[in-house]
Amino acid sequence: MVKSREIREATLDWLGHLSQNRLPPDGSGFLWEILAEQEAWEPVRDAVAAAVPPGVRGDLYFWPEEKRESPPIINDAVLLDVSGLASAVHAIDAGATVSLDELAADFARFCTGPKPVSEDWLLLEANFPAVTQVSIGEYNLQTFTADELNRLQPLPAAQASLPNQRFPAQSLAGAPFLHRLNPERPLAQWGMEPQWDMRSREELLHWKPMLPLLLWSPELTRVQALYKVERGRRVRLDYGQPIVVNTYEYDEDAGEYVDRDEFESGSYRVEESELERFAAFCQTVNHRLEEVLAGSGKAGKKRARRLTRASKHLVRATHRTYGGVMTKRVPEDETEEVLLQYVIAMEALLADENNLDLSRKVAYRAATLWQADEQRQKVAKLVKDAYTERSKYVHGDDLTGRVSLGDLREVASQTLLRWLILATSDAQDIPNLADEAMLSDTVRRTSIIEPVDAFFASYSRSA
Repeated sequence: MVKSREIREATLDWLGHLSQNRLPPDGSGFLWEILAEQEAWEPVRDAVAAAVPPGVRGDLYFWPEEKRESPPIINDAVLLDVSGLASAVHAIDAGATVSLDELAADFARFCTGPKPVSEDWLLLEANFPAVTQVSIGEYNLQTFTADELNRLQPLPAAQASLPNQRFPAQSLAGAPFLHRLNPERPLAQWGMEPQWDMRSREELLHWKPMLPLLLWSPELTRVQALYKVERGRRVRLDYGQPIVVNTYEYDEDAGEYVDRDEFESGSYRVEESELERFAAFCQTVNHRLEEVLAGSGKAGKKRARRLTRASKHLVRATHRTYGGVMTKRVPEDETEEVLLQYVIAMEALLADENNLDLSRKVAYRAATLWQADEQRQKVAKLVKDAYTERSKYVHGDDLTGRVSLGDLREVASQTLLRWLILATSDAQDIPNLADEAMLSDTVRRTSIIEPVDAFFASYSRSA
């Protein structure tokens, strides 16, 4: 506590010095470099070094490349750039109102708090109750208040004066995040860390927690943005962009119309009354998923590969589809690709070693997973038509447009879910089981319909 006070007092003296002197022009350097070169910064650096040695907060130090045997040195880039202190000083110099006492106290906490662990945070386009906290494998699905989100960032006192369009905490209050620890990733040593990743579909790195969400509801949810979070130290947008819309509404408490920025949450919704069943559904789907992925032997590993491939194609296609149940929309230039993803997903699950007559086999095997004759006929026709469209696409012909991508998405999702139920209910070869069920009502009833119905009775949203 005493050492924390020394950092706060040294920082407050430094801020007071800066308030009496205009910041030097930027020139060609970074602002944090300019500030670090000033003599007034030295007492702050010394106070931090005395309070938190490298063995406690090694993330605040660096080891000179040319002198590996030398002791570590305080990293000014972390103290000024990663923390946002240089940006706060710049905002104050430009006229922003920030409490210097609170800013100095926040900086002391930044330096003396527990060393954080890097985390992945996925912002979902969805609506969840404010009390949501659901475990899905190594991830947690959770909603947060604006204050909780603001505390993720360094220097909360300055946030109001440093509007962050990449992480607008006030607008994201109540928004759902999937988050997990990522301890293998080192903490940032540089505020403007370059992005080396060239992936265009970042959601595929997180397909496992996304899959139960996509299988729960016919509505659409997707990853809007992905953040690298170091709690209390840094929040960095790594992929995507939060969608925030401006609304103009009458505020009864204020007695006037006010502008509000609100998170675009889309049509995917889980009510509070559904939350317990939703959590049970996600957890059992994840458990069954892990069971298949852990398969051993040639057959087990093959099933794991097929499930992984089908799941990734389903997640990828869904992230190219926008709107709700009544307004599904796929960008025109991606329509063929999305149709192809759904067909590949079903084929990965239901094809066999013999590639002859594949479209008929996959259509009939998929249809067998449904109970009523009318449903099976519709599924078989839809899958056959999808294969016809895929053939046109592969051969460079125009698609007829007779396949609803929304209907195809629902069939592909349900095919994967039913396949997963059967694959974890003693059925080792789903394609072969489906073929047997076409010839035997007993096999279809006992080996397909009963396990599927039992699962839905326990975990479906409508049960």
